[in-house]
Amino acid sequence: ASSKRGGARRFFHSLLAWAYGLGAQQQRRFAALIIGQFVEQLLSDPAIFSVPTRFMHVIIVLPIAIRRVRDSSGHGEANVDAQHILQEMQSMFEADDARSEPVTAVS
Repeated sequence: ASSKRGGARRFFHSLLAWAYGLGAQQQRRFAALIIGQFVEQLLSDPAIFSVPTRFMHVIIVLPIAIRRVRDSSGHGEANVDAQHILQEMQSMFEADDARSEPVTAVS
């Protein structure tokens, strides 16, 4: 029964992805658009002159952490505990390979 449900879910997801253009490329474009609009909104406030580098990291890492927590739960739950997400983000920021990335400040 679980296999049938999983197959039906994958089919439904594929159908929606095809119908609404939600493929991987379209999702990346949409994410870039949303991040751009968010930063533009932030910078349109005359009191804000730059976006802290760590802030940009959070924007990028947050959806990855949410996905990892959902995947690790084994249930693919829509609602995940914020504490688990914060812990995952912290572990991602503390990872050895994360510290070796060059950082560019936006100003």
